Amino acid sequence: MPLRIMRMPAAGLYRVDRWVDLYEFPPPSQSLDDEATPINYGPRWEDFFGQFGTLKMSASASAAIGRTVARYRRRVVHGQGLVDFIKGILINEPDAGSPIAPANRIPRTYFEDAYLLHYEHMEYVEFVDLDHPATHATLEPVVGEQLRAFGLQEIPSDVTANRDRRVTRLLTSVLRNLCASIPEYQNVTGLRYSGADSHDWDAYILWQPPGIDLERDVAGIRPLTPTDPDVLIAAAALGLDPPDRS
Repeated sequence: MPLRIMRMPAAGLYRVDRWVDLYEFPPPSQSLDDEATPINYGPRWEDFFGQFGTLKMSASASAAIGRTVARYRRRVVHGQGLVDFIKGILINEPDAGSPIAPANRIPRTYFEDAYLLHYEHMEYVEFVDLDHPATHATLEPVVGEQLRAFGLQEIPSDVTANRDRRVTRLLTSVLRNLCASIPEYQNVTGLRYSGADSHDWDAYILWQPPGIDLERDVAGIRPLTPTDPDVLIAAAALGLDPPDRS
């Protein structure tokens, strides 16, 4: 049974980056080859062996922004926001200096170097649909033994819900090597997994080297501001308060 292959979305792909890092893949993390216990932190979709980089892109502008601002959501500790909790256990008044950014809001500093990049649809660019049963059926004979060593009897139906980075990084590596070795998959440049609530929030993982020229194929670049419509959509979708415009 073949892998389930999808074309690049008709609306193209989006990501947010700093201007100085515009065309660079982040360096890969260390190999997980010798890790005997679950790894529940770090990027999910890197190479299992730490040999190549990956880059996450999104099916919409708001999703690309949302992936970078989700970290600003209010965290709750003992029923109250993290900042309020910390203040409550301090004996002295906070030191003089810059005030703490309001909890649950995108800070002003985010907009100092955040740019939205848009890559238009390219007919030849393809991705593996990681969620499709056909993809799982094709991968099972290849990764089954290793997954059992990780305590899994099969590929989880919702791979993205599995926190163990050994699992997701293994699938990244196997898919890249498999596609590179089979002529009919030569246009496959990464994998896709579905967004939690909407296809607008689907994620696309490019592996290095990408089938997209990140420098020449970029269709549009714009700096993000607190009043940007897609910033406001992302904030609302994540339950963030409107960005500070002062």
